[in-house]
Amino acid sequence: YLVTLYGNFKDTTRYSLVLAESADGLAWTIRSVIADERCKLEGNNGPCEAATCRLKDGRLMCIFRLGNGFPYGQTWSGDDGKTWSEPIAMTGNAKDGPIASVDPSLLTLPDGAVLLAGGRYPQVGQGLFLWLNADGTGKAWEKIDLGAHHNRFASQDDFLQNTSCYTTLVALDEKNLLCIYDRWSPDFRVWVVRIRIE
Repeated sequence: YLVTLYGNFKDTTRYSLVLAESADGLAWTIRSVIADERCKLEGNNGPCEAATCRLKDGRLMCIFRLGNGFPYGQTWSGDDGKTWSEPIAMTGNAKDGPIASVDPSLLTLPDGAVLLAGGRYPQVGQGLFLWLNADGTGKAWEKIDLGAHHNRFASQDDFLQNTSCYTTLVALDEKNLLCIYDRWSPDFRVWVVRIRIE
């Protein structure tokens, strides 16, 4: 089993993100440091809140939070998480803005396509988004506005002011998945959107 964890090493002021491993799910050891206080990416409380998936070419990809309003950090490993590439910021493209900013959720579909859910970046307007990487490399992403979808079909008031943008992605089969998120006004509810990828 592999899992990401974050916290502070002794005498450091910035979070460190590590990969832990276990043969039985009970005893855990640290396999590697993914990003630590030496991370060159800007952020006010990361590296933290990470998601990791296996790409169709066998590599691991880790995406992590750097802070509210900052693009996600992204890194790859070709040796099952023993070493990691230099993290890069997920700046996206000019028309869609950065890919940011809290608690990413990742899912690899059987055909190799990768889905990323998350959001909340106030510099360019808050939002809850799903990003699709069709070629399975984790490099080029197409943005889907889940907040706009919610407002269109479920509620007409200001959705974006009432969600943490924390999500979970669950595969149902090769083409169908669920995206689960919260909304706390006028009362707390958990919402589930069923999505089909064609």
